[in-house]
Amino acid sequence: MRLVDLLGPYLADVEVVVDRSPASLHVGRQLFLPDGIDLDRSASTADTSIGPKALALAVVGPDPDVHGDPDVLIGILDRLAVGGRVATLFGWRPADLPYHRILDGLAAHRCQVLQTADLDDMATPSAVIVERVDRLELRVRHAHRSQQLAGRMDRPL
Repeated sequence: MRLVDLLGPYLADVEVVVDRSPASLHVGRQLFLPDGIDLDRSASTADTSIGPKALALAVVGPDPDVHGDPDVLIGILDRLAVGGRVATLFGWRPADLPYHRILDGLAAHRCQVLQTADLDDMATPSAVIVERVDRLELRVRHAHRSQQLAGRMDRPL
């Protein structure tokens, strides 16, 4: 999947994309943002809240000099208001993600995963989009599969 295709559905109400990707990658220039959506890479907004009219963009990966460190993502999550969203691009393939460094931070900041994706990019092969919510909910993507599994679990061995 291309990054522009992943983000498209999440840009409908966005006025600004806050790009916190490293200068070495400068992911924001790949977005081809429509008119009416600004791209903010300025350091002057590094401490402002990220609300429902903004989408933050972060990149983390195994090489902090290229991708950025997972702690950068925590700094962005600290600034998320309810309804604020972050698209995080990973320099790892899904099987290699350091889940313990990422999921704990997402849960602590009440971030609901909206979508994950494999990207068509060697530098950032996977991504996740999250939104800060008042209350976390369990969303089952394939409800029929979970019902089948529950039915199997009810049977005696």
